[in-house]
Amino acid sequence: MIKIFMDEEPVEVEEGTTVLKAAERAGIHIPHLCYHPAFPPEGSCRMCLVEIEGFPKLELACSTVVKEDMKISTKSARVVEARKAVLEFLLAEHPLDCPICDKAGDCKLQDYYDEYGLFESQFKEAKEKREKKLKIGKTLILDQERCILCTRCVRFLKEVTKTQELGVFHRGVHSSVNIYDGAAVVNNYTGNLAEICPVGAITDEDFRFKIRSWFLEEGESICPLCSRGCNILIEYHPGFPRFNVPKRVYRIKARENPEVNGFWLCDRGRYGYSYLDEGRADQIILNKIEGENVLTWENISEYLGKKIKSL
Repeated sequence: MIKIFMDEEPVEVEEGTTVLKAAERAGIHIPHLCYHPAFPPEGSCRMCLVEIEGFPKLELACSTVVKEDMKISTKSARVVEARKAVLEFLLAEHPLDCPICDKAGDCKLQDYYDEYGLFESQFKEAKEKREKKLKIGKTLILDQERCILCTRCVRFLKEVTKTQELGVFHRGVHSSVNIYDGAAVVNNYTGNLAEICPVGAITDEDFRFKIRSWFLEEGESICPLCSRGCNILIEYHPGFPRFNVPKRVYRIKARENPEVNGFWLCDRGRYGYSYLDEGRADQIILNKIEGENVLTWENISEYLGKKIKSL
């Protein structure tokens, strides 16, 4: 273990740890868009810049390895100003889609603009026009104008599924993520692309425009559709007091478990959740209640446990 200082607070971390990981362990959030723990650092979004004592320029937290007695500032005026500049650059070509974007409420770009932005744009030029509502897979919709070129989707298809259906085409301001000619995204893990996209560039038709994410609550569970036991999050609507919603469960997401499913979830587990609402029992029904027991959802498991043990 080595000792470093994060925002003047001492922190002990293992040797070889990156600044970003060290900050996470210290409870300090460093904004990032392209970094994902499943992939090697990319360093393309530049949002994770930090100031390190003795270094002439700001460094990337996602790829810089800590050293003994390193003094790191994650919130200095210089860092905040750099993050504002990066956000302005990212938003220069970003469309004003927030009110109609399906990612609203889950979008990292929204969160970071609220935290570091709130500035008036200096760009007077017309924004680049790109393809919108481009179907790239069975349930995936790509909006190229919203893409910030974090390349999470490209790296996922290259390093995880190894199918490589997406790539970055052209150069400079004309760069865009797209599918190769006649090669749609077809594999057993396509739904992960919409989940790892930090903005509204890739959205999922299964969830798209069904409900706003801030109405949803989530609970931890295990996928029962095969014997692997992938860890999942069930996002559901608890209902409004005045009227019913058409269904309760709206989305299944992967829950990290390095020993079982890592960060991912197959499409069968992600989209095969209709059984949760269809024909679901909403009350306890027994042929015979012994004695005067009153069964509720709270004590039914205890009652069934005693019955099973008696067998």
